[in-house]
Amino acid sequence: MVIRLPGILLCAMLSACGGNSSSSGASGNKENLLVVLGDSIGYGYQTSVRFPDILQNLSGIPVINNSIPGNSAEQGVADAPGLIKQHNPRYLAVLLGTNNALGAGGEVDGAIRTMEDLAQICKDTATVCILGTLPPITASSNENNAVNQINAGYLGVAGGRVRIADANSVMNGSHLNSDGIHPNNSGQQVIAEAFAAQLP
Repeated sequence: MVIRLPGILLCAMLSACGGNSSSSGASGNKENLLVVLGDSIGYGYQTSVRFPDILQNLSGIPVINNSIPGNSAEQGVADAPGLIKQHNPRYLAVLLGTNNALGAGGEVDGAIRTMEDLAQICKDTATVCILGTLPPITASSNENNAVNQINAGYLGVAGGRVRIADANSVMNGSHLNSDGIHPNNSGQQVIAEAFAAQLP
């Protein structure tokens, strides 16, 4: 005997209506955590505060800081799949690429390609990615031009699961230490605020 269930009931039982995909289903099972991928800026080099810690205080969301000094965009994003698998975070905050602007990794093109790859990782894992634009570099006009090129590329990655925290637009030389690269305490604060603005 074949029992036919009404379509609506069947869809409810299978959780397959409304275009539900495995990604959207997975998003409901995410931990309310934020993982930061960063370099010496997120590590807090030459400063007494770090934007990931400030971000946790501003948002009330627990933060796991995976900022490693010297990381290029490629090195930092290489950690993303493992960290997402380990922690299952709802949010991934990324501030990487300054070292690319300084000549590391695949430099400008490498940073942009890496964030395009990251966008796909976030889509595949139903993770909200908050991508920060890079702070200015006042130490060198050539390096700052590289920052601007990277940031333009990052803006092109926005959409879908990728949100932009535009730290660059609210920063100037007064937010940097004497090296003209690393944010001071006030710089760390405005970076955190830029990321916090992209959270619920």
